[in-house]
Amino acid sequence: MRLVKSMSRVLAVLGTLVLAFAGFAGIGNAQATSSGDVGAQAVYHFVRNIGSENGCMDLTSFNEDTPATLYRCYSASGYWYFADDRTIRNGPGSGQSLCLDPDSYATHAQVRLKRCYDAARQKWHHSETNNTIVSEGSGSNMCLDLRSYANQTPVTLYPCHGGASQQWSYD
Repeated sequence: MRLVKSMSRVLAVLGTLVLAFAGFAGIGNAQATSSGDVGAQAVYHFVRNIGSENGCMDLTSFNEDTPATLYRCYSASGYWYFADDRTIRNGPGSGQSLCLDPDSYATHAQVRLKRCYDAARQKWHHSETNNTIVSEGSGSNMCLDLRSYANQTPVTLYPCHGGASQQWSYD
């Protein structure tokens, strides 16, 4: 288990170094402005699902409408920024700032990248009490959730219960 954690950290550091070398020097020091542009103060994090061992919220592309999925924590597509306006924005690899947005508030609705706009459906908070990420637009009763821990499992909304599939940390 320690070897797996050590390897995950090594891969995360290597991913950061590769991105910095490729010209993404903004990692760790970018800030979303009201226009959705990224400036100089944000910190990007892996958003890990606690129940999945080494699974992070990830993307298969940086295009608008791309669903968030679970994938092994290691790449720039797994970096997210928790903005001051309570949006969760994709990492620096896309060259644009898109926000996490649910398809609806129905049970098992997928969450996707959408253009950022000032709407409750794109507002989230991380509960430090039980490590859930709660949709503010849903009336605070829908959390980010997983149906399984397999790679590429869609991240969806589900009524908050605080179980391992809904517990997220960021580092």
